[in-house]
Amino acid sequence: MDQQPTSSAKEPARYWVRLPDGIVPVRALHGTEGLSAPFRFELQLRMERGGDSLTADSLSRCGVLIGLHRGEALQRVLRGLITEIKVGASLEETPEVFLVVEPHLALLGHRTDCRIFRDKTVPEIVDLVLAPFEWRAEWRLQDSYVTRPYTVQFGESDLDFIHRLLEDEGIFYFVPDWSDLDEEDDNPPIVVCCDHVGAYDPIVADSVVPFVAAHGLGVDNERVSAVGPRQELSVSTVSLRDFNADKPSLDMDVQAEGPTTGSVEYYDYPGKYAVPSEGQRKAGLMSEAFACKSSTIEGRTDCVRFKPGARFELSGAPVGVDAGGYAIRKLRHRWHQDDDSLELDFWALPETITYRPERVTPSPMLTTPLTGFVTGPEGSDIHCDEMGRVKVRFPWDRLQPIDDTVSYWIPVLQDNTGHSSAIPRVGWEVMVNFLEGDPDRPVVLGRLYNGDDAFPEPLPAGKTCSALQSLNSPGRDGYNQIRFDDSAGNEMVTLQAEKDQNVNVANDYQEEVLNTESNWIGGNETISVGSNSAAVVGKDAALTVQGDQSTAIGGSQTTKVASDTSNDVSGSRYVTIGGLHYRRIANYDTVTTGVLIELVGGLDMEQSLKGNTTDSKLIHTLTVGGALVELARKDKNESAKTKRVETIGGLCSRDAGAVLSLRVDGVRTTTVGGSMSLTGDDKVLIEGVSAVTVSSAGASTYTGTAKVVFMVGGSALTLEGSQISIKSGTITLDGGGAAALLPPLAHLNP
Repeated sequence: MDQQPTSSAKEPARYWVRLPDGIVPVRALHGTEGLSAPFRFELQLRMERGGDSLTADSLSRCGVLIGLHRGEALQRVLRGLITEIKVGASLEETPEVFLVVEPHLALLGHRTDCRIFRDKTVPEIVDLVLAPFEWRAEWRLQDSYVTRPYTVQFGESDLDFIHRLLEDEGIFYFVPDWSDLDEEDDNPPIVVCCDHVGAYDPIVADSVVPFVAAHGLGVDNERVSAVGPRQELSVSTVSLRDFNADKPSLDMDVQAEGPTTGSVEYYDYPGKYAVPSEGQRKAGLMSEAFACKSSTIEGRTDCVRFKPGARFELSGAPVGVDAGGYAIRKLRHRWHQDDDSLELDFWALPETITYRPERVTPSPMLTTPLTGFVTGPEGSDIHCDEMGRVKVRFPWDRLQPIDDTVSYWIPVLQDNTGHSSAIPRVGWEVMVNFLEGDPDRPVVLGRLYNGDDAFPEPLPAGKTCSALQSLNSPGRDGYNQIRFDDSAGNEMVTLQAEKDQNVNVANDYQEEVLNTESNWIGGNETISVGSNSAAVVGKDAALTVQGDQSTAIGGSQTTKVASDTSNDVSGSRYVTIGGLHYRRIANYDTVTTGVLIELVGGLDMEQSLKGNTTDSKLIHTLTVGGALVELARKDKNESAKTKRVETIGGLCSRDAGAVLSLRVDGVRTTTVGGSMSLTGDDKVLIEGVSAVTVSSAGASTYTGTAKVVFMVGGSALTLEGSQISIKSGTITLDGGGAAALLPPLAHLNP
């Protein structure tokens, strides 16, 4: 529709509404329209004739046009919907009808949703909200807008959601006149969103509107009949604060000066920004919004070309008001067909100031936790970031896919014992709360079991059992667990390590078992003690080693046995001692082995107060680098079925209190590098069943204090004092010197 500028304010203004059945004159109209708010007009009209086509049901939600004329010239056309209708009672055929007309945008106020927008700017989110209606917005923007990783609309209308976001970004909007739109545009914008002064359009025709007082006479052109500044109490400082979990020490405090002086501070937490620069911009936008209320002029006009978002030039301004350009932020219409003229109340601000909507739309507050399900990429079992945060899908979310894009990284509440941690698994149901009640800031509180993810203990049978249990990944078919059974009389703590277990005690470790302890090790065991080790067994101790056992002692070892000790070695036994080897046996000692090899680097000393038995089934080898001293107060028995070898580097001493017996079934060889002495306090007996041979490479000396007797069968050779006696039946001398010897021996008697 083409607009025609008016030339005279003396021509009357009138409104009409176009309904489905045609254009109907408006008898009365009042309402408001403004920036960042849908218009709302209440119309009173009279139908020419009643009929089914003009019932309340047929007109409700019906699209209409409201036209404003000055004389014959059409000045404005607004497109809207009938959102309320009332048909007045009348006995006439032309009843009065009361309509409420709002823009199509008002439909968004009746639609609520719960949904999540991921990685979108505010303009992108607004476009997505309008898309299901096949509506679009016109964007007149100069600034760039940050991508928001996670924006939630929860239980609020689409209109409130849009208002809240635009207010937060300092973007204002107005509903364009139908008459201003391009007739060739198949999808004209239903709203124009702006963030700078260049978005203000001048009013049509002559943009200069003079101030002429209401009592002025003979005014032909449209005018401003009353105008004055409007001041409101405001703030002197805007202060915001927030917290950055990725950088906890980052100073997030920001401030911006307000429009007034003094000490009136506006402080808010959380400011809902991630970095200080973003917060500083937000504080500045809030300060500008407060300033818009303090820089407003309020007036009255009959100019039908005034509309929100348009600018005009005020000329002839009265005292207290600056002449110049102003942008209209709000209009109030009050008109009746019986009035002589149309008057509009208006509010405007200097055209050099960008209008910033005040943050008046409340954000949804979630005061109770909600449940959700942990998600991740297809096939993943655990999905988290470097801070242990996870992705969660809420049951109320109808739009987001069930994968790792469903949400941003949501922090997980951890146990407050040091560095305790547990990452929720994909598919778990979790309890989620919201920081400061903000749906955009969820935090996972803990896990919930459900019908598909049953409680680990069969209930109610296992109601006395508690557990700390983790699952292996991937697969979840194994677990690590600390389990507590608190049933009276059967209390138990069970520890399971699915594979390895490492226990690290920084200081002391004490374990007390009042009854029985059983340890089973399927593989190897290694015990390393840096200092001392002590074991006290109140009764018996048994150690069974199926394979090999190795004991390495860096210092000394002391073994004290109050009663008996028995060592039974089926195979070989090797004993290597680098220094002194001292064994004192107070009672009985028995060693049975196949092969026994003993190597002593220094002194080997063994003292047996009672019995001492060593039985080598095969070979017994003893090598002593120093001296060998053995003392036996009672019995000492050593036997080797095949071979026994002793090598003594120094002294070898054996002391038997009663009897010392050495028995060799085969051959015994004793080799002495130096002298060999055999001494008996009473008798010394050397007996050979077959023969006894004594040989010497040098001289052989036999010494007896009283006498020396050599006896074979019935013959005897006795050396006593200075006499030699030979007793024999026959004496045979065979030698080269026999003749010389016979005469002196002729007196010997047989």
